Amino acid sequence: MLAGPGHQREESRCTEGDRDRSDLLDDFHADSVARATQSAIKTTSSAGEGARWHTGAMGAIEDRLADLGLELPAPPAAPPGVKLPFELVRIHGDLAYVSGHGPFDGDRPLVSGRVGAEVSVEQAYAAARATALSMLASLKQELGDLDRVTAWIKALGFVKCAEDFNVTPAAINGFSELILELWGDAGRHARSAIGAGELPFGIPVEVEAIVVVTRTPPPPSRAAAARRPKATGRPAGSRPRHSAPGVRHSVPPDRRRPAGEADRGLA
Repeated sequence: MLAGPGHQREESRCTEGDRDRSDLLDDFHADSVARATQSAIKTTSSAGEGARWHTGAMGAIEDRLADLGLELPAPPAAPPGVKLPFELVRIHGDLAYVSGHGPFDGDRPLVSGRVGAEVSVEQAYAAARATALSMLASLKQELGDLDRVTAWIKALGFVKCAEDFNVTPAAINGFSELILELWGDAGRHARSAIGAGELPFGIPVEVEAIVVVTRTPPPPSRAAAARRPKATGRPAGSRPRHSAPGVRHSVPPDRRRPAGEADRGLA
């Protein structure tokens, strides 16, 4: 059966619509991603400047964050009345195991909802990017300097999905791509992106990670103190007033007694 012109036009429109949706999910347009990311990040400023976590001296990674126009939020914190029985960052040897993080500023979630329903793919991408910033805030709090993170090993991402939503990697890409922007080749990591029916506090994405860190060197002042001779307070070249047991000091030749003088004095 031959299709009429109307049927051909309808089929063409369907094909074009499928292609448009595929393009949206597989290759985000830079402008739309940037707007979505900035929308998610800027929400942290609504609580006032005091909500920001001000870090100390900046390293190379934080310089790159500044170049991207990004700054770290407050480190994740438990809601009032809730105690977390685990560490946000646990260091063992030269590895740091980072607990699951979401798009938080302190104890305040920035985004909530199901991806593919209340949350669009672009918004989920931005939420994953905000999740990376929250994780960096925890690493900064634990390590003191993000430059101590020398490599990213693995990231495990979860996406709260609406029914039939199955493009979870497109959301977690927001996390991975920010890490690559900041660390370059050292940011390359293994990854999974798993769909979930629910996530804590209704957040749309959650990511945990394993990274390589440098160990803190011992304070140089301790080694220097071990090598430094103790001050005695005596003038240079003077002899101690009291000798330690078993220690003999030489006597100048002009003050030595002739042989046998000591015996005659005791006779």
